[in-house]
Amino acid sequence: MSEQQGNSNKNVISFKGRVTGYAFMAKLGTKWNITDVIKKEVPEGFACLGYLGNKGVEPSRALSTKEIADMNGTVIATTTTSYKEKYKLTLMERSEAALKLAFGNLNYVEDKANNGFVVKHNQNFGVHHAFLFRFITNQTDDVIEYTDIYIPDGVVSAVGKMGLAANATYSCDVTISAMQDEAGNNAYEYTVKQPIVNTAAAVTSAGADTTVSAGTSH
Repeated sequence: MSEQQGNSNKNVISFKGRVTGYAFMAKLGTKWNITDVIKKEVPEGFACLGYLGNKGVEPSRALSTKEIADMNGTVIATTTTSYKEKYKLTLMERSEAALKLAFGNLNYVEDKANNGFVVKHNQNFGVHHAFLFRFITNQTDDVIEYTDIYIPDGVVSAVGKMGLAANATYSCDVTISAMQDEAGNNAYEYTVKQPIVNTAAAVTSAGADTTVSAGTSH
């Protein structure tokens, strides 16, 4: 691949959530691989967290370093002392999966006798999960570019505002910290390009991700 010699608007993109699901949660250890990026169905073991607020997925990264000086005060090296990666979401669905993330797995209890459920509010958020965020990052007349962000080990590290009002939709802010896996990575960002087939036969059934191009699903 030749080196880019100038600016290109082809590399200026937005992350659009895939309409078949934006964010998913699974048990720690649930496997995911690159072949899952273009699949229309939910990867096995992952539960959809539902609609997200209009800020989407808000990642943040923090890198701390230390400068090492010699006897004359000359900086001769810089070492990394810590690295953190977090993902903030505004959950907009009051589903079982969303409530388990927002309040803790053990704090969501079904009340089958009354056809309901109980959500306990406390500090017990210690359960780790795998997370998956799914996007479309580019589209032309011929190709769709899919991007998945996979967090093999994430845990709730902060909670924020909740919206409970008749004149607004329900919302709940949650921040996930991405922990290091056995390979030393906090998260994986996978991008795959798939040709668009613009034929009537390629039109997918209702409920699938669809784009403005006829016969395209994502």
